[in-house]
Amino acid sequence: MKVIFTKQHTEQKFHKNGKLWMEIPYVNDRIHGNVLEYYPNGQLQSIIPFTEGRPHGVAKKFSTEGELIHQICWFTGDIKEIYLVERENSVDFVQYSLN
Repeated sequence: MKVIFTKQHTEQKFHKNGKLWMEIPYVNDRIHGNVLEYYPNGQLQSIIPFTEGRPHGVAKKFSTEGELIHQICWFTGDIKEIYLVERENSVDFVQYSLN
């Protein structure tokens, strides 16, 4: 029987005001999981999913009011699509594909 151990931890960084700025999850010394970034007021600023050290999945950035600003679709470290949110009386998604 082979036993495999994984080393997991989350690094935390803080703003000058003492509030949480970033949470970075690691597995075996590589970023793995959702990296969370916060504004100085504590509001969530962005979510960036990582798999084995590379951005992978849909990253989201929010305004200080919590509104979605844009999404970026990552695939093993490469940007595949960008979704921008335009606001003028309504919310529209503008999609850019980078194929």
